[in-house]
Amino acid sequence: MNDGQAATDAIMGAGMAPVTRPPCAHCGGGEVDVIYAAVERIDSPGSRVVACRGCGLVFLSPRLASIEGSFLENADYARLFHIPLAQQLGLLDASGDPIDAAIDRYFDGMLQQLEEDPGARRVLDIGCGLGLFVYAAVRRGWDARGVDPSEPLVHFGAGRLGLPILLGDVHSADIPAQSMDAVRLWDVIEHLLDPVAVLREIHRILRPGGRLVVSTPNWNSMARIALRERWEMLVTDHFTYFTKDSLEAMLASSGFRGVQSAVGALCDSELVAIEEQWGAECGRIAREAAATGALGSTLYTTAFTPARTRFRDALRFLRFPQ
Repeated sequence: MNDGQAATDAIMGAGMAPVTRPPCAHCGGGEVDVIYAAVERIDSPGSRVVACRGCGLVFLSPRLASIEGSFLENADYARLFHIPLAQQLGLLDASGDPIDAAIDRYFDGMLQQLEEDPGARRVLDIGCGLGLFVYAAVRRGWDARGVDPSEPLVHFGAGRLGLPILLGDVHSADIPAQSMDAVRLWDVIEHLLDPVAVLREIHRILRPGGRLVVSTPNWNSMARIALRERWEMLVTDHFTYFTKDSLEAMLASSGFRGVQSAVGALCDSELVAIEEQWGAECGRIAREAAATGALGSTLYTTAFTPARTRFRDALRFLRFPQ
């Protein structure tokens, strides 16, 4: 057994939680077409990658019935994955302490985007991991907090860094309605067992005109098209796979407006995998195709709750005088 496999085994744990065959998370349909019948990187028994015949949403079926008892609760989850990744990005030093200037630079673009609304100061990071975005936002003067279902990650962010991070999810956090100016859902929505329920809860806690920012792997990426079952995003805890259209449709049906998406470039690791499988020329073609904007690795989507207008508020007053 190599070191990579040993780390995977440690993170995933000795056993696997029960699996279920879920209906489509978007339209509730039960009829599916199988896209990939067997993917080596997916460990839940019998899992296939399928597409809903009703709305086209791509998801795993069967898939984990819950995340309880899964790798999220393993103490090695932070030690073997999240902390080394943050160190590789230069955000934590060798001892695991934050590097303030690097963290400020890394999240500057995101915070600038949120600060387009000059009155926005309250932000929630759902699935906040180690809490480094919360750390950067607090340093910048935001009333920032996070929530994450992984006890080892919350222990790092809340315990070691002293951040306002709760253990659990957005439902258990019991956040008051319309109390947030912005919510961040970064590399998280693909991990959600019920993404529509979470989006509706986010809609509830955002103020009118509040902003949601989302990132997720792009199902229509050139990497997935070229690598098929070998695409590195096909893993046990990625339960739903989004295209630009399917993500925007789910956001719209959850009550969001002003939905806009962009697509990032291909990841270096994906380009390497394409070249290994198909050759350098195919790697060049994939890079150029992804540069057109639609076939890159990651979807970046922004959506808003409907803003109140003076006219709408006046109608409310006439109907329900104080």
